[in-house]
Amino acid sequence: MKRILVPVDFSPTSKKAFKYAIDVASKSGGTVILCHFFKPLKSSDAGAPQNVREYNQQFELNSLKRLQRLKKKVLTDTSEVVAVSTLVGRMPVVKNILRFAENNHIDLIVMGTQGATGLKKITTGSIAAKVMEGSPVPVLLVPWKFVWKKPKTILFTTTISKSDNNAFPVLLSFANLYDAKITVVNLRDPHQLNGYKEKEEFEMYAYSVQRIFDDVNIQFRQVGTFSIEKTMANLYEEISYDLLVMARRKLDFLSRFLQKSFTKKMAHITTQPLLILPEK
Repeated sequence: MKRILVPVDFSPTSKKAFKYAIDVASKSGGTVILCHFFKPLKSSDAGAPQNVREYNQQFELNSLKRLQRLKKKVLTDTSEVVAVSTLVGRMPVVKNILRFAENNHIDLIVMGTQGATGLKKITTGSIAAKVMEGSPVPVLLVPWKFVWKKPKTILFTTTISKSDNNAFPVLLSFANLYDAKITVVNLRDPHQLNGYKEKEEFEMYAYSVQRIFDDVNIQFRQVGTFSIEKTMANLYEEISYDLLVMARRKLDFLSRFLQKSFTKKMAHITTQPLLILPEK
């Protein structure tokens, strides 16, 4: 996690995301790029000033100043020593975030999941979900209800696919940063839960993962569910995880859940940060 990108809209939630990024960067020896994207006015827009170009330049300068103030305040509040650069860009937001991440060797994108206007745009996925769906790097979503605490327990949901093994290096890097425990949960249709084949498959998966990462204490569980939302809420009550991790997929059991207003559902399920890992 050496290069962390944090798009902000100056909302309290995006400030929480920035604080989380600062903590990760501090512990991993990384740097943070704090950025803001805005929609420039066009001369054809209703109520546009006479000198649109000058207006946009001034707006960009003011946004840069706001980023600098946010940077100073958060670094002062956290007392962390982290290199933070600032950047102001223009819309389209999602396209430019993803392009910047790909062209600048970004390792992690950290975003808040509620917009500055109080609208549910980001919560329902118009920006955060689109970034998550298209990002070539892990995306950490910080919900507006989140109150900072060191992640001690990480919950990783799996469908026992081979691609899930690609998630473990990132998962372990987070666990090592915070000396956190890892619980791996396989969510299944309850009708499949007691089958011999399914049990054997899960046991083999757990054995293979633990064999690869033999120096890490990982707990494994199988849970039958007809409602992922209710199950995740119950798991939080039982396990009290501090970070939820999911791998992004296209055609499996979890993907149907992920693709249907993903961040909106998760915002109701957990008040804890959510780390989305891209499919490799």
